Amino acid sequence: MYEQKSVFQFLFSSQLIFRDFKSIVNEIIFFIISLYLFSYSCFSHDDEKIKKSSSVNSTKKRSSLININNISMWASDNGVMEQNPNTLGAGVTFPRGMTKVVNLGGLVWGGKVFDGNSQIIRVGGQTYRSGTVPGRIIRQGIMENPENSDVRIYRIRRDWETADLKKDASEFFDIPEFDVTEKEIKEIRDQYKADWLEWPWQKGAPYYERNGIPGYQPNPDAKVDSLSDEPGLGDADQVLWYVCNDLNNFATYSLYRSLPIGLELQVTCWAYDKFDDLKNVIFQRFRIIYKGAYWTPPGAIVDSMYLAKWVDSDIGDYSDDFVGCYPNKDLGYGYNAYEKDEEFDEYKISPAVVGYSLLQGPRV
Repeated sequence: MYEQKSVFQFLFSSQLIFRDFKSIVNEIIFFIISLYLFSYSCFSHDDEKIKKSSSVNSTKKRSSLININNISMWASDNGVMEQNPNTLGAGVTFPRGMTKVVNLGGLVWGGKVFDGNSQIIRVGGQTYRSGTVPGRIIRQGIMENPENSDVRIYRIRRDWETADLKKDASEFFDIPEFDVTEKEIKEIRDQYKADWLEWPWQKGAPYYERNGIPGYQPNPDAKVDSLSDEPGLGDADQVLWYVCNDLNNFATYSLYRSLPIGLELQVTCWAYDKFDDLKNVIFQRFRIIYKGAYWTPPGAIVDSMYLAKWVDSDIGDYSDDFVGCYPNKDLGYGYNAYEKDEEFDEYKISPAVVGYSLLQGPRV
């Protein structure tokens, strides 16, 4: 049972591994990994007021990349993940800069909503359409204006000032690395700095509290400083964060013809380059807060809710993909039906395998 103004979060990772797989019986183009059935309730603290940061004038970004290790993955602030916003095609490549492995991804939820409306069973999230829109729910039934400058996707990395960002710029602007200019590299570098200084801690973005003063006070030069607060999570080398919500009637109806529930979804993605055994891994964490639609009465609940990580995997040529799962290990995976794949052959490498592993169920 999930009461209004409740919050829970769960964590999973996506991992890509080079291996050869023999053909199995059926071909399945996409797969869904059921994550958890929960029946909990709790109450969150009152929301803090939104404080606009004015540290720098940053360019508004709707989409960005986690791409510091061997994987490159797109995410967008309307909740859609693993899709390239420039082409609306595959948004995860592995090895980085070579071949696609995932076409599209999202989070899907469904449950019984008891808020006085006649539609009890409601389903939302993101699949081939998004049932969520950018921004948080600032109070019951009221969401942020998606056009506000601080309603965007945020991305940071500790070495932003000195790192070679040419490949990063190539992926971000979707141009060959050879054609990347110093201006484009500077734009990426400036955005990293802006997102560091304007990190939306007051909306829920994770950060390291270092100076003992409530709130977020980063180093004014956006550098790692033991006496200044720092954006990030888990000592990661790169972190991406955004928040979206399901208050838009058109979005929720176009997905599964459901009414809004009043859910705020905060997403954190992070990755490591300094650990060899994590260079093929991206972590994703979802935090869901039930704040309610404008009609939601006190004491409203969402009962018997199911959650799933939804993925359309494309291992090179999408027409010969298989999927499988290890239910007892909370792992789902997609792989190529044959030992060779036309797109991977261009790079003279074996087809990859993509796996999604649930690391932690809901914590309420």
